[in-house]
Amino acid sequence: MDVDDDLGLVLGDYIHIYQIFSNLVSNAIGHNDSKAPMIEIKSLDNDVQGSHRYLVRDNGSGIPPEDLEMIFIPLFKGRSGGSGIGLSTVEKIVELYGGEIKAYNDNGACFEFTLRDYVSGKSHQ
Repeated sequence: MDVDDDLGLVLGDYIHIYQIFSNLVSNAIGHNDSKAPMIEIKSLDNDVQGSHRYLVRDNGSGIPPEDLEMIFIPLFKGRSGGSGIGLSTVEKIVELYGGEIKAYNDNGACFEFTLRDYVSGKSHQ
């Protein structure tokens, strides 16, 4: 696993942040078909104060192109199985934090998302 030394500090509920990263990393492990699996977690540049951009990527064969548009739909399982709950939960939490998430393939499955600091029930936008 390749994790940036400094992922920054997001103000928010630690359980939410844990759910985001644990779901994405769990999927990266469970669906990676590489002979030498690797997961990357990176903090990406961001110009908006109080906002944090991240990338979680694996080195597997990626998400089937026909599934890319639907993976955040609750209960969508695709060919690879799973419960269909994890990625929809991730999307809902990211949206709660005033952010967006997108999935794409680039030498593996990639999930890029933004979180804004969350204090007292409101995300700062």
